[in-house]
Amino acid sequence: MPCYHTISSGHDVSTHLREVRNGHGSDDMLVYCTWNGCLRVFKKESLARHVQATHLLIRYTCDTCNQSFSRKYGLNVHKRTCPGSQQ
Repeated sequence: MPCYHTISSGHDVSTHLREVRNGHGSDDMLVYCTWNGCLRVFKKESLARHVQATHLLIRYTCDTCNQSFSRKYGLNVHKRTCPGSQQ
């Protein structure tokens, strides 16, 4: 079933998926990604991260070297070893 909800941020994706799309069941429950027929299976807790990285193409970019990451965690790990990084 297609979803026509407009999403403006990564936080909104998580909230929408939690409350509307797959709001029932535990975080360990397996769910399908129904984004444009993707149909990949994830634990419910991982679905929002998949949508943000794969379908919305949300990226986190290092200010020092411009390398980009699909997860903020990956950027934070990178910053610890990036030459010239302030962290």
